[in-house]
Amino acid sequence: MLKHLPQLINLCATMILMLSFAMISQRRIVSLINLFAMQGAALVVASVLLAYATHQSELYISAGLTFVLKVVLIPWLLHRVIRRLNVRWDVETLINVPTTMLVGIGLVIFHSVSPCLFPGCPFRWRAAHLASHWHACCYRS
Repeated sequence: MLKHLPQLINLCATMILMLSFAMISQRRIVSLINLFAMQGAALVVASVLLAYATHQSELYISAGLTFVLKVVLIPWLLHRVIRRLNVRWDVETLINVPTTMLVGIGLVIFHSVSPCLFPGCPFRWRAAHLASHWHACCYRS
């Protein structure tokens, strides 16, 4: 299992990204909350795998907190509010879905190439070291 761990972590990162795009395109509130919980579950799995791979026990605590808050508590509270308020309609979007998806894709592409464009930038997202193949090609000596 240890030799497939990087692929599993990349799979979790991909699932989180795909669920983000699904959330961007979702118009129904209940489905959006369910996607939010699924994204949290993928984050929990990624945190557990990363904790196992790096032997960092703090990540197990992070995974536990993520599970309790993002997968269980927040969706339960939101579903409860929706039931009490009897909310069942679609969410009205400010920008149409195709434009929002294009902006999301543009942000992902920018994030993927930003280590090459701005190699000294201290504000880069450090998780790209695990989830992106761009890091390996851009920092090759």
